[in-house]
Amino acid sequence: ANLELVQANGRAHIAGVPSIPGIYSTKIFAKDSNGVTVSKGIRFVVASRLGQLSSVDEAYFKPLAGYKTEISWTTQAVDATYRVLVNGVEKCATTELTCVVDGLFGPSAGVAIQRQSAKGVVELPKFASYIAPNQTIVLSTLKISLVAGKLSKKSQALLSKAFTVAKSRGFESLDVAAGRSRSERLAAHAGYLYLKRVAAKQPIYIGLISTKDATTHLVTQ
Repeated sequence: ANLELVQANGRAHIAGVPSIPGIYSTKIFAKDSNGVTVSKGIRFVVASRLGQLSSVDEAYFKPLAGYKTEISWTTQAVDATYRVLVNGVEKCATTELTCVVDGLFGPSAGVAIQRQSAKGVVELPKFASYIAPNQTIVLSTLKISLVAGKLSKKSQALLSKAFTVAKSRGFESLDVAAGRSRSERLAAHAGYLYLKRVAAKQPIYIGLISTKDATTHLVTQ
């Protein structure tokens, strides 16, 4: 969008002349004197011309089981079509006030609702706020294995990849949910210790919990 983040005098602001209309999401990282890195996601709309403000009052999204995300919103307006945009890509079009889309989107996702009236007037998007689920959500199912009592290289690579994905989506917690067998629990504990090292000095909580499932999962809440 021909924009850049400029830092000066302990403050930061977005500078430049917008060139490409659209919905943009980015993340700002900062490191304190103790080496701890924190991040903050920001989202903004670049309109081709001054558009009509959104008549959507509030909008929310939350992850669901089965690798899906529910988006809902409220409005006093009637007779309209709503487009659900995730990071600028349309995922759903409906006349209802809710939509369930494929994909597990976390706090860093740019989820927005754009209303088009029955007369064809397209409003500026309304960004949705993230709501944490009220139950654990499976991010991935992993086969964690030990070789001579140590976490295998393959398992380390799978865990590192899963951690990177969870972090990029803005999730603030990641639990290793150990399978019910003794071998699964031993491997899960080794995986937990490995993730603790990977996540050192990063703003994401790593935990270890038990489950009655046969296999080990990575979950968030």
